[in-house]
Order: sequence, then structure tokens, then C-alpha cells
Amino acid sequence: MSGHADPLILLIVPLLSAAARLLYHNHNLYIKLVSAYLNEQLRPLVTDRLGEPGLFGWQERSADYQRGPWWRRLAHPAGLALLFPVSAAVALVLVAARLSSPWAWLAWACGWLLVLAQVLLAHQELSPVQDRRALSRTQHPST
Repeated sequence: MSGHADPLILLIVPLLSAAARLLYHNHNLYIKLVSAYLNEQLRPLVTDRLGEPGLFGWQERSADYQRGPWWRRLAHPAGLALLFPVSAAVALVLVAARLSSPWAWLAWACGWLLVLAQVLLAHQELSPVQDRRALSRTQHPST
């Protein structure tokens, strides 16, 4: 930092990171909602009317992609970790030596709680994906 700004400004990074992470999470929930609507409502109608079951084949393509190399499955969670909780944790580590007032310590502790909340949210999101992959393998064994 240039020395002109108070390093304690970094205490805002965990709050901004958590807010952005919640927006991202909400966006993913809407994507899942649209996906369920397409698959459960529109897909049967289109298949019945047109007789073309492969027209709404996105989920099969996505499942094939997810069964690909390990680095494909790692890129998204690793990117999310670097973008959200890791950046907040780095900011908290950088500011730790400058904490002097009780309010700064409180903000710092709250920042770590927000980092923990993000990690737990990420784990919650990964668990259903892993369960779906296991279910998909039992329903459609490929290897």
C-alpha cells in the first residue's frame, strides 16, 4: 500500500466478499430453478409433441463434461475459493498487525466469521453435486 490509506480499510474486504458470494449463490439457485423447470415441465411437452428426446439434452452433456478430467471439476471450485474466501482471508492476515482498537478487533473477528460462512456455504453447494454424481453413476454407469 502507498502509505496514504489506512490499512484498516482492508477490513471491508470480507464483507464485500461475502456479499458477492451470496449474490453468486442466489444466481446459482435461480439457474437450478430454471433447469428444473426446463427438465420437468418443458422437456416432456417437447418430447411428446415433437418426438425428439434429445432436444433438451443439456443435462446429459453437462454430466458427460463433469465426468471428464479432474482439472475440469477442480477449476470452478478453485476459482470460487480464490475469488471469495481466500481474498478475504488474505486481507484479514495483512491487516492483523495494525489492529489496535476494540472495534478493529471486532471487525477482524467478524471478518473471519464471514470467511468461515463462505467455506461452509461452498461445502454445502459441493455436497449435493457429489451426491448427484454418485446417483448419476448408479443410474447411468459409463465405465
